[in-house]
Amino acid sequence: MTTRDSNLHKSHKDRHIDSNVDRYLDSDGIGNGLKTLEDLSVQIFADGADKAQMLEMYAKPYIKGLTTNPTLMKKAGIKDYAHFCKDILKVIKDKPVSFE
Repeated sequence: MTTRDSNLHKSHKDRHIDSNVDRYLDSDGIGNGLKTLEDLSVQIFADGADKAQMLEMYAKPYIKGLTTNPTLMKKAGIKDYAHFCKDILKVIKDKPVSFE
């Protein structure tokens, strides 16, 4: 499967991240002196309030944690803040999660 074919099965966000990463790599996968995601000293946290999307981001190794807040949860239609938080924490146990 080519990179292009595999991108058809990825979300828009994943394709965007992958295309940005690919820009820094040669055809043999070696960068031109530029850092890869693994080499960066920053941590990437995913922000959202949609459970399915949060779990999708949680599965990605470059996502180091997740965040959400009442505004995002309200926009997502969540009525019971405490229940949503507990539900997420039942699944996500090995990465930090911030509930503001």
